[in-house]
Amino acid sequence: MQDITEVQRRLEAALSRISAGVERMPRNATDTEAVAEALESERALTRDLQERARADAEESAARIAALEQEGAEMRAEIAMLEEDRARLRATADTLRGTCESLRRAAAGETGQADAVNVAMETEIEALAAARASDRAELEAIIALLTDDKDEEVAHG
Repeated sequence: MQDITEVQRRLEAALSRISAGVERMPRNATDTEAVAEALESERALTRDLQERARADAEESAARIAALEQEGAEMRAEIAMLEEDRARLRATADTLRGTCESLRRAAAGETGQADAVNVAMETEIEALAAARASDRAELEAIIALLTDDKDEEVAHG
């Protein structure tokens, strides 16, 4: 946006110079041709500057769209990680309850085989949830590093 403001400032300055030059020039035929040439030259410069300003505005809009897309992707990844974390927390809570049941069963020596089976199943679930959470986190980190590398290659 600063580029657009700079272009606009330069355009206004050029038009002011043209107006001042036209006012100072005598009104004969040869001078009129020189003025017409100067005016056409300034018009060409103005067109070039306007085109550059338009190109800069389009480039800025494209950058903004890319950043918005990247932000949406990051929010989706964060949501996925939060779901994994919640699942892991629930499994850990279940594991704590199963461990407590196992302690009680061990103290009373009743139903110990069933309690051990439930504890082992819960522990396996907890390990699977932890692995899934770790994997999702690593994939998110790899995606960020890959994006940074791709950006560096594109701009470097």
